[in-house]
Amino acid sequence: MKEDINSHGVTSSNYGQLCQATLAHVISFNRRRPGETQYLKLTTFQNNLITTSDAGDDIIQSLSISDKVAMDRLSLLYSRGKRDQGVPIMHPDDLKESVEVLCENRKEAGVHPDTIYVFARCGSSL
Repeated sequence: MKEDINSHGVTSSNYGQLCQATLAHVISFNRRRPGETQYLKLTTFQNNLITTSDAGDDIIQSLSISDKVAMDRLSLLYSRGKRDQGVPIMHPDDLKESVEVLCENRKEAGVHPDTIYVFARCGSSL
């Protein structure tokens, strides 16, 4: 779907398919509640993405052993979860690239400019 957008241009159909597939992949990859990822804000993704070199000792210490090993190949960001607690969301490179394609092509797909969420619907003003 990413390749379709890059080669043939953006339509609301292929943008929506990429949005749904990417959201489903993020949810299943992280085993998170849908609300913790579907309401991921653009500013959170653009400003708070952490790579291994950016992660501080306190962040590294808060991760499980398997998450620490995974940090070498993944990017991490914290989204707002239940009761405003930070929820870690890990992104492999292919997911990160898909989200970047979504962010770059929002206007062409017809996403309302005031929409603050990464996984926005075309024509939606939320």
